[in-house]
Amino acid sequence: MKKTLLSLLLSLLCFNSVQAELKVVTTLAVYASIAREIAGDAISVSSVVKPQMDPHHFDPRPSDVVRLQRSDLFIHSGLDLEVWRDPLITATGRSDLRRTDDKILDLSNFVRILEIPDRAITRADGDVHLSGNPHYWLSIGNGSALAVAIAERLIKLLPLQKEVISKNLLIFQNKQIEVNKFIQEIRKIAGNKKIIAYHNEWIYLLNDLGIQVAAYVEAQPGMPPTPSHIKKLRELLSNKSISLILLNRHYNSTDVADSLSEEYKVPVLKLAQQPGELEGTDTYSKFLEKNLMLIKNSL
Repeated sequence: MKKTLLSLLLSLLCFNSVQAELKVVTTLAVYASIAREIAGDAISVSSVVKPQMDPHHFDPRPSDVVRLQRSDLFIHSGLDLEVWRDPLITATGRSDLRRTDDKILDLSNFVRILEIPDRAITRADGDVHLSGNPHYWLSIGNGSALAVAIAERLIKLLPLQKEVISKNLLIFQNKQIEVNKFIQEIRKIAGNKKIIAYHNEWIYLLNDLGIQVAAYVEAQPGMPPTPSHIKKLRELLSNKSISLILLNRHYNSTDVADSLSEEYKVPVLKLAQQPGELEGTDTYSKFLEKNLMLIKNSL
């Protein structure tokens, strides 16, 4: 009888251990990828915005509301990339997701934000991010800072998993050291090269590589190019100082870029914004390495 009761007790403890699995919801796939690498099987994690989706223009679904209602931790970008984030939180009816709380993690607090406007912004400026450029995960240094922030929060919520999480964090950081060596190789090739980008979403990565953006295909952020703007791009390309035209591979229009590429024999390079967009890039380091290899080959 005692053995039977002990067996039942152990079974209940195992069952409760499975039930206690931490439910993590992130806005972007990149944060889910990092959290998964750091915590492994100790959490279940999913992102609201899937790879290949544009986080600027997204409508949360009822299923996203339900997932967030049931979550133990919500990780997001902060700033104003996810303009749908506050309406999503409101729909959950959870007041704890509106204040500083262990159950919500704003990753913008752990990195240095670039391009914070120093003047009043008007509609004529286009879709300028009022809190600064929010695409900060594309810098390898920032990626390591985000991993540390996520690990610290997960350890606070899962103290029994501290050793595992700390070990996984160290593995993650070692991978970033290897990727950084690759970045230094590309910096030598780049040599202050200039490019044209479609939208201002690559500044953190390009700063790492020492590559300058001479102009954007968009007339203003979020605004398609006008004939007069395309004329300026042609003048710039005619000077033979542009190495490539950089696009997001899934949600930038390619018409103007392809036309300019054909006319001036400048390659168009399409990069990914999130892990999982390209085959074999399910982890943060693999995602960075794939983008870096594409850049190196183009240069």
